[in-house]
Amino acid sequence: MPGIQSNGTVDAGRLEVWLKAAREKAKFADRAEVCDQTIGSVFSHCPADPDGTWPCAAVLDAMEIMCSVHLDR
Repeated sequence: MPGIQSNGTVDAGRLEVWLKAAREKAKFADRAEVCDQTIGSVFSHCPADPDGTWPCAAVLDAMEIMCSVHLDR
C-alpha cells in the first residue's frame, strides 16, 4: 500500500504524491481507466484506521479527490 508507515497507518501526503504520479503516467500512456481500476484494487487492501474505520481516512480522501467511476469498480 503506497504511503504505509511502520505503525500501519497510511500517510495521506505520500499516498497523494504516488496517486498523482501514477495517474499522470497512465494518462500519458492512454491507460487512465485501467489505472484507476488497479488503484481501486490496491485501495481494497488498505488498513483500517486505529478506531477500526475501513477504508482508512487517507484512502477515503484520495477516493474523493480522484472522483473516478473506474476506481469504484
